[in-house]
Amino acid sequence: MITQKEDKLNVNKKMIGQTVYVQEKASNNWYGEVIDAEDYETFLVKNPKTQEQKTVSIFDIRGCRS
Repeated sequence: MITQKEDKLNVNKKMIGQTVYVQEKASNNWYGEVIDAEDYETFLVKNPKTQEQKTVSIFDIRGCRS
């Protein structure tokens, strides 16, 4: 049986490859690409300008429409 956390992780994995807007607390907002869903509350997001990969809370990202 799939737990609620596993179900949320599966939904988050659908974000892989999507462009998102990252809102950091220090006003360093940027656009990036979701590389992985680490767990049901965090994503690994790559900044295309710096090539840096950061772990970002689900509460600090916003989806983008292309």
